[in-house]
This record gives sequence, C-alpha cells and structure tokens, in this order.
Amino acid sequence: WRRPAFALKVAAVWAFLIWERVDMAKGMGNDNTKAQENNFTLNGSKELGVEIEFPDLAAICLAENDRRLGVYDTRLLRPRFVPAMMRLALRVMGKGRLLTA
Repeated sequence: WRRPAFALKVAAVWAFLIWERVDMAKGMGNDNTKAQENNFTLNGSKELGVEIEFPDLAAICLAENDRRLGVYDTRLLRPRFVPAMMRLALRVMGKGRLLTA
C-alpha cells in the first residue's frame, strides 16, 4: 500500500512542476512580469538595496562553487554541466573577464 501512495506523491509533484512551468510560460508576454517574479535571487537583492546583474551573480556563484568544492579530492564526481553552461553564457555575453576576477 506504500508504493501506490508514493507513486501518487511523485505524480503530484510532477504535476505541480509542470503546472508551474506552464503558468510561467503563460506569463511571459509583453510585460514579462511573471518571468521576473520567478527570478527571486535577482529580485531579492533589490529588497536589500543591492543592485546586481546576472553576469555578476553568475560569476559569484561560479567562484563560490569553486571555493566550496576546492577542498574535496579532485577524483570525486563534481557538477560540470551547469558551471560549464554558466561560463559559456558569460563568454557569449562578453563578460568572460568576470571569471578571472
């Protein structure tokens, strides 16, 4: 009896995630307000009076990722896809200089 209940919970989570993505996609119109609401990290910094743009935030996240994972053995499996995509995005945006700062 636990497996069907667990399967229902998993299905409910997936349904919620799909609904959330569809809702976000519907809100991406001319005013783009719904998309901005979901960027809570960038919007939350404004509440603190800190102005930060995406390239700066991405560079901070990459530096923090390197700092935190740097203490572990290099033979361990590490996240590679998302950091690589962030570095690529920064290079495409012309902000690759932030990676070395």
